[in-house]
Formats: sequence, structure tokens, C-alpha cells
Amino acid sequence: MMRQIMWLILLCAAFPVWSAFVNPSVFDGSAQMNQELNQYIHKNTVARYCHSSDTQLHCNHEEMKRYEFLERQAFNKAIHLHNQKIMNQAIFDVCHRSNRQCSYQNIIVRYYQIKQDSAKFY
Repeated sequence: MMRQIMWLILLCAAFPVWSAFVNPSVFDGSAQMNQELNQYIHKNTVARYCHSSDTQLHCNHEEMKRYEFLERQAFNKAIHLHNQKIMNQAIFDVCHRSNRQCSYQNIIVRYYQIKQDSAKFY
């Protein structure tokens, strides 16, 4: 039991709660922004794939690795999308307006939906 409590403390210390969303539009590739991105992705991954029962933390590590990989791929794709207005709308829709998890995969999907919808009007 003490080992499990120590694991939780180490996990919390390694990835602070203050890790915040990294907007792909303003990403500059610096070491600090990369660290913030990694913390944000990991925090969301833990929230999605880990649950606690009593004093024990249960995580699906294979799913966590897969999800983090897909999130990084989506982020890398997002930094190359050039329509700032559509990107901001996609981020707003996914992260603020809907009940969906604020993930880069969801943002990419929403970006292309908005882009497709706006093309119908022209």
C-alpha cells in the first residue's frame, strides 16, 4: 500500500496540475513549449486511461502509449494547418463549447468539418 501511495505522489510531482493546453497556432518549437505539450498530453492521457479504486491507481499502459502517440501525431498535423480562423473555431468548439475531451485528435476532426462546411458556401 505504501508503494502505491508513493507511485501516486511521484506521478503527481512529475506532471503538475498546471500543465495547460498548447495552442498549435502559437507553438514555437522551444524546449519549454515541448515540455508543456508533453505535460498536457500526459495529463489528459492519465485522466482518460487511469482510474483509482481505494488507494490504488489502475492504468491501461498500452492504451496510454497509443493515445499519446496519436495525440502527438495530431498536434504535429495541427501546427501545419494554416487557416488561423478555422483553427481557433475548432479549438473553441472542441474545448469550450462541447462535452468532448479537449484533444488534438478531436480538434483536427473539427477543423476539417468546419473547412468542409465553409467550402459549401463558396
